[in-house]
Amino acid sequence: MSTVATISLRPAALTDAEVIFGWRNHPLIVRLGSSQRQVSWEEHVRWLTESLASERHRLFIIQWEDVAIGQVRFHRWQSSECVISVYLAPEFTGNGWGVEAIRQACDVIFESWTVNSVVACVRAENHGAQAAFRKAGFEAEENRCGAGHFSFLLHRSAKP
Repeated sequence: MSTVATISLRPAALTDAEVIFGWRNHPLIVRLGSSQRQVSWEEHVRWLTESLASERHRLFIIQWEDVAIGQVRFHRWQSSECVISVYLAPEFTGNGWGVEAIRQACDVIFESWTVNSVVACVRAENHGAQAAFRKAGFEAEENRCGAGHFSFLLHRSAKP
């Protein structure tokens, strides 16, 4: 098993469209994702282009050595809060890299945005993601993410 220190984050770019599209439509990611549906290439490129240009979104590619292995994204819900979404390509799960990516990305967001908290909306059957957010310091909270989801919250004050 590799160490978590070998992963890093970099800002996503439009040149990442193809790899993100492949991850996004992977059957496991679709099944465990909030929308539970595949997207078309046109829908994906429109979403990525708008997200990269928006002040309310931040997207990062998770890298292991020189290989892109997943993504972390943030959507600013309101001035004091944002929502995190993260996934690794299935062949890269189980190494602790998701937990480390969550920690690193939240550190970046707390440094660059004035948000007080980060919310994670996780499907009830996605036990791996629930465990990852808990290990990254998030606490379960009253569900505000909708039916079939659990909510997890990380406060800025909880960061060392």
